[in-house]
Amino acid sequence: VAVQRAVDQEFVFDVRVGVHTDGALEQGGQYRGRGVHTAARVGAAADAREILATEASVGSFPVKTTHRRTIALKGIRERVAVCSVEWQ
Repeated sequence: VAVQRAVDQEFVFDVRVGVHTDGALEQGGQYRGRGVHTAARVGAAADAREILATEASVGSFPVKTTHRRTIALKGIRERVAVCSVEWQ
């Protein structure tokens, strides 16, 4: 939320933020694995000026969410439950 607000105040371009919590493998400073792949796809599915998060990621955080839906992500077999995080 802080990143989205800062970008909105300082720059003229729009940012898409994706949030997903899952495991990742680190090797030589590089991260890989299904969790990293899913996080990248969630970010790519976000609209301009949107924070799009998987439902599992925001479940325990005190944030307001809207636009709950399931989406298909490239390379992920099952649909993923996501929501928009309110930041404005």
